[in-house]
Amino acid sequence: GNSQRQIRVRVLTQSCGNILQYLRDRMTPEELQEAKENHREIQMDLEEDGDDSDDEATESRAGDDSKAETEIKEAEVGDNKSASTSLERHVEKTIDKEEEMPASDIISDLQQNIVQLSAELDNMSISQAKRFALKKQLAMERSKLLREGRKLKQ
Repeated sequence: GNSQRQIRVRVLTQSCGNILQYLRDRMTPEELQEAKENHREIQMDLEEDGDDSDDEATESRAGDDSKAETEIKEAEVGDNKSASTSLERHVEKTIDKEEEMPASDIISDLQQNIVQLSAELDNMSISQAKRFALKKQLAMERSKLLREGRKLKQ
């Protein structure tokens, strides 16, 4: 198809909430309104089907649905914050580990990471985006290994 109309990898590697928001933003107001109407119709049909069954089962499903919707909304709001804070924590932990560990341990850890990432790259069923991310991680680990090797020689 037209490569200009495909969803970019940058978008596809984000959270589900961000992908849905991206897709909503690409819809015209008419398409968005039609989608909302279809959603309401489906909900009404499901509610009508639920009225025929046991009331307790319907209430538990409704509770589960509202919980799921709440969790999704919280995840959408918290994704950007949690991603940045978790990245910051990871970087801090990595820096602390490198300062505490002897160079030989750091080198062996980096070599293990490189072997693990190489093994993951051999998996033929991973997506192109995941393969790209793994290659980037592998390159970063190799550069860290070279840096540590140079420090050790000094």
